[in-house]
Amino acid sequence: MLLQGDGVPEGVFTDREDAVYLSFSKMNTLEVDMGWQYFAFRLYLPVGVSFKFLNYSMGEASGRGVGIDIGSMLLFGVDELLDNAALGKASFGLMIQDVANTAIIWKSKYQDTIPTNVKFGAAYEQPIPAFNSRATLLWEIESKYKGTHHVGLEYTYAERLALRIGYDEERVSVGAGITFWMFRMDYALSNYDLGIIHRASASLRF
Repeated sequence: MLLQGDGVPEGVFTDREDAVYLSFSKMNTLEVDMGWQYFAFRLYLPVGVSFKFLNYSMGEASGRGVGIDIGSMLLFGVDELLDNAALGKASFGLMIQDVANTAIIWKSKYQDTIPTNVKFGAAYEQPIPAFNSRATLLWEIESKYKGTHHVGLEYTYAERLALRIGYDEERVSVGAGITFWMFRMDYALSNYDLGIIHRASASLRF
């Protein structure tokens, strides 16, 4: 919404941001000898890279850009480590977004830059066999916005339906996801000062 000097609205404009990702990943497995008292312990080290194609539209202005994200994780079974089948899995992850400061070129020839953002996070996944489900608790910190912390909880049923809630020091977000065949669709809702933000995404795994 456009405002005059006296605060009276004089018009509206639309703001749209689209992103298409092309991602590649590889899972690496390590066998760690924990000593004579323990069996070999498996560590999983997935590594991935995403190329993203960005398209922005704000009023009559539009811009495009291409960026790169890279990331890796360390995953292991707490159930294996402590020899307790009732326990779940733990993971630690590192992600670098917009590795080379992604440039957005507008039709007016003006250029914006998306600065590099570093994220570190940890998660613990607890299976709930009695309900054919699992619960995952997550924590994350990122270098943007003076090191904002995020916490979240996800409940997944039958690997098909996921319900989510999160908090980022200022606001609560909720979301859901559904998986069928090779397709996955996700939706999230966040309440910001300027209004409610809806995010939707779809992916195909093959």
